[in-house]
Amino acid sequence: MQDKTKNIIIIIETIAIVVLIIFLILSSNEVNTNTENNNSIQNSNTINNEAGSENAEKKEYIKTYNIVEKLDITDETGNYDFYVVKQFQDNDEPVLIKVANTYDLEQGENYEFVLYGVKEDGKYYTQNEIFDNFEIIDIRETDKQGLEQTQDF
Repeated sequence: MQDKTKNIIIIIETIAIVVLIIFLILSSNEVNTNTENNNSIQNSNTINNEAGSENAEKKEYIKTYNIVEKLDITDETGNYDFYVVKQFQDNDEPVLIKVANTYDLEQGENYEFVLYGVKEDGKYYTQNEIFDNFEIIDIRETDKQGLEQTQDF
C-alpha cells in the first residue's frame, strides 16, 4: 500500500514539474516577444536619432547559424516559429529566436541569416543583441561547414 502511495506522489510531482516547465517556457516567450517589440521601438528611435550621422547607415550582414532545435510552439499570431540556434565556434550559449513561419528550417542544418540594421563601430554584439537589434530579411540554406561559413558581422 505504501509503494502505491509513493508512486502516486511521484507521478503527481512529475506532472507538477512538467506543467511548471511549460509555464516558464511560455512566459519566457511572451516576455521575449514584448522585449522584442520594445527593442524595435527603441531601435527605430535610435536609428531616427542617428539618421543625420554618417555612421548610422543601415547595411546587410550575413551570419551563419546551425539550427539546434525547432521548438513546438508559435507566437500568438501563428506567423512565427521559435528556433534555438548556435554559431560555429561561438562561446555564447545557443539563442532562442523568432522566425517567420514562411521559412521551414531543419534541425541540424546550417543557414545564412541576412540581417539588416545599423552596426555601431567597435561594439561587440552578443548573439541576443544581434537578433534584438537587427532584422532578419532572408534565410538561405548553406552547405558551408566550419571555417567556410560566412560571418560577415
